[in-house]
Amino acid sequence: MKYYMPTKIYFGNFLLNELGDLVKENSPRNILLVTGKNFARKTGLREILLKSLKDYQVIIDKSVNDVRPY
Repeated sequence: MKYYMPTKIYFGNFLLNELGDLVKENSPRNILLVTGKNFARKTGLREILLKSLKDYQVIIDKSVNDVRPY
C-alpha cells in the first residue's frame, strides 16, 4: 500500500491573519485541529482559529493530551 500526502508548513508572525486564504488554496473538505489539553483554549487561539475557518468543517481532536516529548 502506498500513501502520499504532500505537506506545506507555514510559520511566522501574523500568519493567522492569512489562514483563511491559505486554507482556501487547498479546498479542503474537512480540517483536523489537534491541540493540547488547555493551551489553545486558555490563550484564545482556538477561537481565533475557528473563526478563521468558519467556512469549513473543523474536527477538534483532544485525544493527544498525554503525549510527552522524549
